[in-house]
Amino acid sequence: MGREIRFTLYEEPLAQKRHRRNGNRTYDPSATAKKYVGFMIKQYTENYASLNEHLLCGPIEVTMNFYMPMPRTKAARKKKGRYHTSKPDIDNLFKFYSDVMTGIIYADDAYICKINVTKYNSDTTRTEIIVKEILQEPIPNIELKH
Repeated sequence: MGREIRFTLYEEPLAQKRHRRNGNRTYDPSATAKKYVGFMIKQYTENYASLNEHLLCGPIEVTMNFYMPMPRTKAARKKKGRYHTSKPDIDNLFKFYSDVMTGIIYADDAYICKINVTKYNSDTTRTEIIVKEILQEPIPNIELKH
């Protein structure tokens, strides 16, 4: 089994915002938030001594569970159920955190080969992240029929 890193950020989950243009200049409006979350992730992962020596390089599986704020009204809470089905979009949530972890946990987010992402409603907003190295398995020899 490869290395596994688990941590929970007890903040409201953040989503990647669209890049903006200011004249000829393009900028990332999420940059400040990424620095803050990156600092928090570094604090949580200090216990993983192996990360300080080598970032994960190779196939990686990432699991993220986002616990979003509950709807405010009782009717909305009943209607909503367990899963969070409104904004922010799940792909923007994933992109934000995968970008932040680049250079902290893994060398490049291109190493991510498998993802499992879920948005829940919860009274306690948080983001749970699990990053695992995937051990290389030989590719099975499959014959294609024409």
